[in-house]
Amino acid sequence: MNALRFGIYLILFGISIQGFAQTAASVSGTATDSTGAVVEGALITVTSEGTGSLRSVKTNASGYYVVSNLAPGVYTVTAEKQGFSAL
Repeated sequence: MNALRFGIYLILFGISIQGFAQTAASVSGTATDSTGAVVEGALITVTSEGTGSLRSVKTNASGYYVVSNLAPGVYTVTAEKQGFSAL
């Protein structure tokens, strides 16, 4: 059974020009299996460690995902798909 891996390639924090305060964040990446092949349709869940709120998206045909408009903070990112085991 292949293990599902996911990459977080980019975390962006929006900066307000007026107050220099962080206003929004995004997480994006590509889900791959243990052989490096992309995984289409994997469920990516981003959970705020501060509030417990979560957002979920599925990867596209290229294994790519993006979760945007997140409040600045610390997040845990998980990936899952039937037939794959967690690392």
